[in-house]
Amino acid sequence: MLPVWEEDFSIHNDDIDSQHKVLFNLAHKAYNMANNHINPKELKQVLGEFFEYMKVHFNDEEQYMRQIGYPKLDEHIELHKYIVQELKTTIKTIHSANDLKEKLKVVSQEWLLQHILQEDMQIEKYRLSQALKDIESKEKKNKQEEFYIEEDSKPSQYGYTCSCPKKVHILSEKYHNMIQKEKKILKCKNCKSPISYQQTKYKGCGGN
Repeated sequence: MLPVWEEDFSIHNDDIDSQHKVLFNLAHKAYNMANNHINPKELKQVLGEFFEYMKVHFNDEEQYMRQIGYPKLDEHIELHKYIVQELKTTIKTIHSANDLKEKLKVVSQEWLLQHILQEDMQIEKYRLSQALKDIESKEKKNKQEEFYIEEDSKPSQYGYTCSCPKKVHILSEKYHNMIQKEKKILKCKNCKSPISYQQTKYKGCGGN
């Protein structure tokens, strides 16, 4: 019994998913024909449908893999070429209705559905892994704190300026290290802009 399309088989690309659904339907059609008495011409017609639709689908799928930077693109393209070539050979070398039925079973079960359920799902796994990396990267970036400075007047302090005219923020060693070593972003409470270091070290003076 062939599997039916489920959302679990989606690779989250509407065009590719729609094509996979069509291929699932063709696979079921071919499988049912192969297990019943049917005119050989009709069987060959189904194989022809497979052949034409596969070429379109494989081309679109390869473009999608390029778009997402799929690392196994070349291997996947070679697999597509193999399936198309095998299908060409199958159509040309069929000698009887029984032979044709057996070939249809191979096409529907092995080449098509196994390709979709195994090889194509690897594309979705890669897309998901990249999506997770993007989320983690954004979360990491968002964790870079942005907060407003509290000035103090302890020894060994550093001068910073913002967008306020003639304003100098006097920061302690603690805040200075947060900006320079931990790459934190500190902002002025008044102008809300990030402050920048003026390469000036102050000794025991208060803020303006």
